[in-house]
Amino acid sequence: MPNAKTNTAAFANDRPPNGSCLQCKAVIEPFLRPEVLGIPARWMGPSRLCNNCANQMAVRKKAHEDQRVLDEAFRHSRVSPRFKQRTFANFAPTKGTEHAFAVATQYQPTDGGLMFFGPCGVGKTHLAAAIANEQLGKIPTLFVSCPEFLLELREGISGNKKDGRHQHLLALARNVHLLVFDDIGAEKSSDWVQETLFVLINHRYEQMLPTILTTNCALDELATRVGKRITSRLIEMCRCIRMDGDDWRIKHRKQKLETLENQASHREF
Repeated sequence: MPNAKTNTAAFANDRPPNGSCLQCKAVIEPFLRPEVLGIPARWMGPSRLCNNCANQMAVRKKAHEDQRVLDEAFRHSRVSPRFKQRTFANFAPTKGTEHAFAVATQYQPTDGGLMFFGPCGVGKTHLAAAIANEQLGKIPTLFVSCPEFLLELREGISGNKKDGRHQHLLALARNVHLLVFDDIGAEKSSDWVQETLFVLINHRYEQMLPTILTTNCALDELATRVGKRITSRLIEMCRCIRMDGDDWRIKHRKQKLETLENQASHREF
């Protein structure tokens, strides 16, 4: 059997001329593809791009595809206009929330999950939304309210909406890189609710996908609301952080009313 040198010599007369890279004009030589599985040897090329330019193009194509995926994630992130305004910069930490604030600002999806729990109005959703807004430009992220999520699934299953969006939502929630699940435990409990949530949480638990949750329930109350199986998995997959303090919505409302009353009293004088 002829060796590589013999093959090259035999095909020397058939060798195509050198080419030049379409991008950088570098010289590109053709190459001889050896005989493989009875397929005769033949000259290939020259390529249209040199290796360096081809690699750069591949990097640009990957960046373009990654950006397309992120743009799609933005479109499906479901962060409402109100919560798109929630950032770390406009969060005002208090004594009962400063630890949660410090954890949230340093959060990375590789850290695993977080679960903020505590009374209404202490900023749990604000911090969860701020994390979502921070990560949206980096990885596919979904922000969804647990009661609204379950309502949309129920309407899709019952046939009120037959466009299949509920199936897409469930698949997205199960598999999205980062899921921010707001207000778990606020929904009315039932066997269907617990089983649906278990399918979602257990999948993310098994796949080790980072999940951010908020709840008004204490951990023992959450077990009653959504079941021990779910709560047990959440405690393992999430760092649980308690937040305390006054309801900022009520506090803000009182301050606004006081301001209006002061303005009215000044006008009277």
